[in-house]
Amino acid sequence: MAGEAEQTPLQLLEALYATIADELDGQASRKAVESAVTTFAQHPDTDAWLDQFRDAP
Repeated sequence: MAGEAEQTPLQLLEALYATIADELDGQASRKAVESAVTTFAQHPDTDAWLDQFRDAP
């Protein structure tokens, strides 16, 4: 990621999901890892914090 423009937390979360999909494709652990990330992202405190980055320019 060196040299790339700074990403927003939402972009980083999307990149994390993409990495999980790429790196854990076909692995039994993929669903558990995705579920853990989703649970974190949807936690009320995390979701409230992420709201400031939604629909940002």
